[in-house]
Amino acid sequence: MFNKYIENFQESIIGLRDFVELINPFLSEYREKVAEEHEKDLRPIQLAHLRFLETDETKKQQYTDELKEIYDGDIDVEFIQDSYEDGAPKSNKSIRFKMNGDSLKINEAIEKLIKTSGQKELLYKNSLISLLSSVEWFFSQILHNHFDKFPDSAGIKKKTLTLEELKSFESLKDAENYLIDDKIESILRGSFKDWLDVLKLELSLKLPYISYFEDEMFEIYQRRNLLVHNGGTVNSIYLSKVSDKYKQNLNIGDSISVSEAYLERAISLLHTTFTLIACELWKKLEPEKENRCVVTMELSYEYLKKEKWDISEIASLFLFGDKKMPIASRTAAQLNYWLSKKNSGKFDDVKNEVKDADFSDKAKVFQVALHALRDEEKDFFQLLPNVLKTEELSPNEVMEFPIFSNMRAKQEFQTFLGENEIMKKFSQLTSQN
Repeated sequence: MFNKYIENFQESIIGLRDFVELINPFLSEYREKVAEEHEKDLRPIQLAHLRFLETDETKKQQYTDELKEIYDGDIDVEFIQDSYEDGAPKSNKSIRFKMNGDSLKINEAIEKLIKTSGQKELLYKNSLISLLSSVEWFFSQILHNHFDKFPDSAGIKKKTLTLEELKSFESLKDAENYLIDDKIESILRGSFKDWLDVLKLELSLKLPYISYFEDEMFEIYQRRNLLVHNGGTVNSIYLSKVSDKYKQNLNIGDSISVSEAYLERAISLLHTTFTLIACELWKKLEPEKENRCVVTMELSYEYLKKEKWDISEIASLFLFGDKKMPIASRTAAQLNYWLSKKNSGKFDDVKNEVKDADFSDKAKVFQVALHALRDEEKDFFQLLPNVLKTEELSPNEVMEFPIFSNMRAKQEFQTFLGENEIMKKFSQLTSQN
């Protein structure tokens, strides 16, 4: 049953990403069209900006002269205070244009561009709201699955119903279902932190992976609340609840946005953490179910390929710690966990583990992966032909597995591709296709 819920949740996440990817290009194309139509009107702004950034006085004068030819007036440019996006400081400062002269056409062009930007922001805002709705649905499903199997854990033993309420049910089971539904609805009405309390205190889940991102996910929920209930305007509730790093330079009354990067990060975080919540409950109720390792392995690998190292790290660590899963799957997860640490700049955390790891009793595919992780070039290329010959690794996996990326970047790998018969045949087939 858990597998079905997770698959449905995965489909919702894929559908949301596909929707954004489908609509985004159309909005970008429209924005470019508007910019092209008003290129002449916006040229004075562009010249003023170029002049402001230019250090060569001769070129500065050239920009000034061209500006005078097309604009009756002048445009001053100045830096303003550091700007913030999504609660985090941006690397560049913002600039302000002060226009002296008839700026009607410029203002109209800017307003039209702002409207096109607003369309994209609306896409991201609505997608974030949709994401949270999918998460709530998924969360309610896994809670139902648990409470339906263990109704006493819902704390309904001492619940009372009126005589009129009892008359509306055909059986005691219907009454029990009603109380469980009521329990779940009350949980969903709570905050994200309330959800975590239910999972930890009532369902006895440990949730170690949540601590990595708890503040960030809480901010996502608070931002959704602002969008739905306050038009995206920052209020005292938001400022009092989110951690300091998400409210720098934000004041009551400021407008808060959702960027494409923010949306993708939210999708990745919530997809991973809530899938792991389901898997932890699954592990508790059905510890021997081996198809759970397929879910967590695919989750980890998805974010390895996307190079979202901090997210692939927690998914890999979860599978590695799942003692009931096959040793081969757990070994692969261990390697992926180390790789995530290495690529996120936290290799010192596991450096000694990797150095001391003894894989002599493990399959050669894991040995060659460990050589790659350790940057042991000689041992890697010595063993690689054997694992290809025995088909422990396919040529496609050699070319795609993230753990081999450092070896693929070496000159010796290009030599290997040209000399190894298996890889040469693979290259010929792929080139023909």
